[in-house]
Amino acid sequence: MKINWGTKLVFFALLFMGFIIYLSVRIMQTDVPMVEDNYYEKGLNYQKEIDNSAGIDSMIVLNVVNDDSGYQTLILINRSSADITEGKLLFYRPSDKKKDIEVMLRIPAKKVFQFPMRDLERGRWNLKFSWTLYGEQFHMDKKIDR
Repeated sequence: MKINWGTKLVFFALLFMGFIIYLSVRIMQTDVPMVEDNYYEKGLNYQKEIDNSAGIDSMIVLNVVNDDSGYQTLILINRSSADITEGKLLFYRPSDKKKDIEVMLRIPAKKVFQFPMRDLERGRWNLKFSWTLYGEQFHMDKKIDR
């Protein structure tokens, strides 16, 4: 049986349209999580975070070190003369929001806080440390690869 070129053209056009419809349905069913829920508000307040982070290098030291067992440990050193009473440490995972970890902490003046990172999965993590000192809000970010 011989099929002419018009029938072949209609067949391939229908096949192509079916493929496009299949891809459209698959794309609509895919869940695409946003990096931030309220990204617009965060963008508006970003300049405040930049202003509050100026000059904090002398107050807080945030380092990641390898311990004897081969794991990483986060070390936060409060070098100021006042206690950090309201501190929030956020381990933010850009690839999966469900794995984020938030730790509320207090660090007395001239003291060290250690956080073992054994339970964190390997990959990219953003550390966000926010605290109140002398009645002012401060913020510090650090990116780590675990």
